[in-house]
Amino acid sequence: GVGRNVTKHQLVQPGHLQKSGRQIQCYYYYIQSSILPGRFEEEFIKMRMERLQGWLCRMCRHPVVSNSDVFQLFLTYRDEKEWKTGKRRAEKDECVGPMVFSTIDPEAPELDIIEVEQKCELFSRFTKEMDDGVKDLLNVGNIHWKRCTGPLRKEYQKIGKAFQNLSSVFNTSGYTGEATLTDALTAAGKTYEEISQIVAEQPRKDLHFLMETNNEYKGLLGCFPDTIGVHKAAIEKVREGDKMVAAGKITTQDKVTMAKRTSIMCYSLQAEMNHFHSNRIYDYNRVMQLYLEEQIRFYETIAEKLKQTLGQFTTL
Repeated sequence: GVGRNVTKHQLVQPGHLQKSGRQIQCYYYYIQSSILPGRFEEEFIKMRMERLQGWLCRMCRHPVVSNSDVFQLFLTYRDEKEWKTGKRRAEKDECVGPMVFSTIDPEAPELDIIEVEQKCELFSRFTKEMDDGVKDLLNVGNIHWKRCTGPLRKEYQKIGKAFQNLSSVFNTSGYTGEATLTDALTAAGKTYEEISQIVAEQPRKDLHFLMETNNEYKGLLGCFPDTIGVHKAAIEKVREGDKMVAAGKITTQDKVTMAKRTSIMCYSLQAEMNHFHSNRIYDYNRVMQLYLEEQIRFYETIAEKLKQTLGQFTTL
């Protein structure tokens, strides 16, 4: 079961990941070449492989999931027989859903129901606001990507073409000293055409990774409303405890047990949120570093091309 025999700092063996990675790679190339000819482009297959790899890495970074029997089986099974045996064993596990909380011992003071409710509300508010922020960034990113590959690219092409057209006009003057200017103008036009291509290709080098990270977090955040809903339902149940005792539906001891279990659930949610925040800070630091490094390289490349073009223009 997911909640059993977990050591916080245990990790999946790297060899298992390497083996699994090779199997996944072979599997996807097999799909591409054999099962779905002509239906999916190589770029699509590559994207799916990247997302699966990202999911595997995230699961391996989770101190509980990475050590679960089911996940270990997914990484290491060698044939269908081994898979079916593990699957049957997993299906017999009774510690699924809310029952997983029965395997957890926080080894900490029991939380007051008001404190539990406050923590739950804090997590709920944060995940909702982050979800809105992530979706906003995805929307802005998609618009910018389309501009780079569409209108912005065409604008630079038009500028380049306009410079070259002007150069052609100047060439008809018949003036002997014209070549110095017209050659430079033609070069400027070609430079802007090159820049248009650089602009169109840039999102794949930086924005792609920022978008993928946000897409992944969009999926993660989509799971929190249901998770938090379970905790809020438990809190509401504890609040009804006095009425249920008065009505003879439960005993006073049952009410105490309910409060203790809700406290355990809160500690579990706190642990999950701590893990989420730790990963979030690492992931966004990493992807923003990559994004800004590529942006700097992008603008430096354009600036260098413009400097070279500038050097071709001379004044007396």
